[in-house]
Amino acid sequence: MGRRHEVDGYTAELDDGFQVVHRNPRGKKLQQVPDWLADSEGVRRLYRLRRALTGHRRHARVQAEAWAAAGTRVPMALAESDPVWREALDDAGVEPVADPPPAPDADEAALIARTYVHPDDHTMTLLLRAPFARHWDAFVASQEDWALTDTFATGIRVPGDTEPTFPERLMAAHPGREQEALEAVYAFGWSLWGSPSLYKSLLDGDLAHLAATAPRFLPAVLDELADMCLKAGGKHQEHATGYFTRARNAEREQHTKLDERWLDARYATFADHGALATGAVRARAKELAPRGAVVSPDQLRHFRDVLVRRVHTPHDLYPGMAADLRKVARAAGANPESEVAALLAAIVPRTGLCAGDTDKFWADALKGRPWSCWSSDARRRCTTYCG
Repeated sequence: MGRRHEVDGYTAELDDGFQVVHRNPRGKKLQQVPDWLADSEGVRRLYRLRRALTGHRRHARVQAEAWAAAGTRVPMALAESDPVWREALDDAGVEPVADPPPAPDADEAALIARTYVHPDDHTMTLLLRAPFARHWDAFVASQEDWALTDTFATGIRVPGDTEPTFPERLMAAHPGREQEALEAVYAFGWSLWGSPSLYKSLLDGDLAHLAATAPRFLPAVLDELADMCLKAGGKHQEHATGYFTRARNAEREQHTKLDERWLDARYATFADHGALATGAVRARAKELAPRGAVVSPDQLRHFRDVLVRRVHTPHDLYPGMAADLRKVARAAGANPESEVAALLAAIVPRTGLCAGDTDKFWADALKGRPWSCWSSDARRRCTTYCG
């Protein structure tokens, strides 16, 4: 299966199980592959082919099962164009129909089938969102050696709650630069068949290259990596914190104008997961309330909400926290001590901290006598938790 690649008598070949098998000149399978062989263009090409074939098979199975559950009508042309689809549909119990499903309405996203052939005599049919299909055509031809040979409409609607892949979202955000966007994320490992592995040392090298060559894509890539690390959890959580902070810094450096509701939601999400660095919060306060700025009541409310969400333990308090809130409150024309009082009323029951603590946070937070702004109920609750 597949063309064999040979270097100085050593060979590499893709077997029927989609594994790349390396052998020495005597035909013995290698347990360890020399770097010079692994780094050869022919071997890298085999691994790209392997990734495409395994990713395609995996995607076809998942998609066929989803169609079976939804009762989606699938055209016979799809099964006839690609044995991987035929097997996936058979396994899922989906019976293709001879007549194609009716075409979606003009305002609905539709899946369009693209059949590609590889120089190693492999063929696959991919289902792509129509607006992005031609960009993927050019990309897989230049980067993955797959040439477009056929295309046909499927009539299959894209479910409304299905989000485009990250490369497609990036293309949509940069009209006219779609190919540049695809090339930028391909270096990280994003493709039609997968996403990057979360090896921080490798990712940081790729990020440095992106910052130097195509910085316009840097904030979005950092945000996507932050989300991936947050979802992975464990040891990757701290990396999520760093990538989120770097994404916001990159936006400021590029003077990017963002949707404030989207940005507030991002801060809230990372605060909820304990992945919002003190530096990111302080930078947000400076961003909202530079000298002479006017902050809206909603912006003030969202900022205070993020401060509250971020506090999971006493260690999440930082010395300038009350000062940051006062700064934003003044810019909003609000009473700074009332805002600090609301902050304390929310976090004291959560952490069980005592107002008599000697921590620098408390020294700053209490210097304005915010408790004078508390309601009798807030005083009662905080007295209970402070002892």
